[in-house]
Amino acid sequence: QEKEAAGSSNTVLPYMRQNYGVTVLYGYKDRYFLKADYGFSGSEQFHPDNRYASTPAISGAWIASKEDFFDSNLLTLLKLRASYGITANDQLGDSRFLYLDNIRSDGSELERGNPALEAERIKKLNLGLDLGLWNQFTLNVDYFTHKVNNMLINSSSRIPEYQGIPLNYYPKLNDGVMENKGVELSL
Repeated sequence: QEKEAAGSSNTVLPYMRQNYGVTVLYGYKDRYFLKADYGFSGSEQFHPDNRYASTPAISGAWIASKEDFFDSNLLTLLKLRASYGITANDQLGDSRFLYLDNIRSDGSELERGNPALEAERIKKLNLGLDLGLWNQFTLNVDYFTHKVNNMLINSSSRIPEYQGIPLNYYPKLNDGVMENKGVELSL
């Protein structure tokens, strides 16, 4: 469990998260590796019906250079890696409790809440290759993708401005889509 407080207005109020997880590791002959993770997290940022998110992940690696058939003085390490998993994000900017209507003590109504909001889920894929050269250098190559299909966005992007209600008063939605991908190299 985690409690934090910082900033001003409603961000000064403490908030809570609950995180549970389990990891299972398996290695065979110091060359085959498998790892499975499962996380279960809850955040008060969301309505109780949508408060919890599960985040599974799996990864594996094979060190081919440790196989009996592999014999090279130049290439001293050959390791193939792959992983896929889902992470969750409850950090939704400066706003809090977006599932509740924002009504002031004088009765004026500001932003509308959306009880259907949930944590953003990011699907992450990574494919990697490690090459060791002469036992002196290691080249790491990684290809990755991060995809979000339920990113938090303003619903005002779908509403005409002339309707009379300030656009920032409309509820947030989990309708955004984003994809990041790339290659990372290190030597």
